[in-house]
Amino acid sequence: MKSELRSELREMAKAQLASLKSQAQDAVEMAKAQLASLKSQMKEMVEQNNATPLDLTEFMEQNYAELLSMPDHPSADGGR
Repeated sequence: MKSELRSELREMAKAQLASLKSQAQDAVEMAKAQLASLKSQMKEMVEQNNATPLDLTEFMEQNYAELLSMPDHPSADGGR
């Protein structure tokens, strides 16, 4: 009985770890996409609007919160 319980707990832990790894990978991909978008926007600001370094700094400050916020993964809160 104890070995069955251990085996079941081990499998549950493996499944939870796989889920966490997937969520982490999703977060990394989302962050990469957000950074690529900001880079593109900044490049456009420089090319089309002759943005100054101060303009780019202000743009980054305005978007700082967006960079740090990561929406919850749908399964992170039990699917709520």
